[in-house]
Amino acid sequence: PILDRLLPKIYDDPLQRTAIRSFILSAMYTHHGTPRPLTVEAALVCIADSTDMTKGRGRAAFESGSITIHSVSALAIEKVEIKKGGERPIELVIHMSNSAGIFQVQEILAPKVRAGPLADAVDVIAVTTDEAHVAGQAVVDGIRMQGANFVPLKTRRGGRARPLPEK
Repeated sequence: PILDRLLPKIYDDPLQRTAIRSFILSAMYTHHGTPRPLTVEAALVCIADSTDMTKGRGRAAFESGSITIHSVSALAIEKVEIKKGGERPIELVIHMSNSAGIFQVQEILAPKVRAGPLADAVDVIAVTTDEAHVAGQAVVDGIRMQGANFVPLKTRRGGRARPLPEK
């Protein structure tokens, strides 16, 4: 009903209105990754939906007593950066205060990235923060999505793993 009310104010042409409406409904319907988003716009909505995973999202569930891998891993996500990539157009860098955040990256974000037509355009990298290393909360330095798999980040000589360009 909202689209029926708003779109006529923006688009005079009924055919154009219908096309725009179908794009919007498709993006809404496929934002969970199933069914697969078929348009770039729907894929962007799907990926964007899964980047909303920082610790604030899991705090309410955790504090209400829901202690699951979902709530614990959500609490481990400090920040999600969406930026221009090097090898690929889009780079998603997830900063984790605890290695448990890998669950969010592998099980929530990655399937949505792989689901649509932008799979080859998005680089997914998860790194543990320096604070996590100091606190002993880092089991891994970081991971990078490569196709259907995740691989450890390459470590720079004398330092921790950081996002490096793919070879």
